[in-house]
Amino acid sequence: MLLGKFGRLLSVGLVLSTVSSCDSDRLSTADPVWTLYSIGPTNGREHVATFDSDPHPGDKIGNKGRCEEVRRLFEAHRKGRSYRCDLGRFRER
Repeated sequence: MLLGKFGRLLSVGLVLSTVSSCDSDRLSTADPVWTLYSIGPTNGREHVATFDSDPHPGDKIGNKGRCEEVRRLFEAHRKGRSYRCDLGRFRER
């Protein structure tokens, strides 16, 4: 009985540890996740896109570079709104 409880506790602990570290692992890689937000004067911050591709050999732009490129394109074509790239996944405030 004790070994059964210990096994279940160990399994639950491993699952929780894995789930809680998933996002932090992506932040610690060489090409972390970046998120593009639209910033408006009346409605605040809105999620636009998340850049979460795995790095490929020869890829010099990466997730941050793609986010910044899209941000510049949106700002050039959508006057009156600004855009911002933030490190990490989208999170409600």
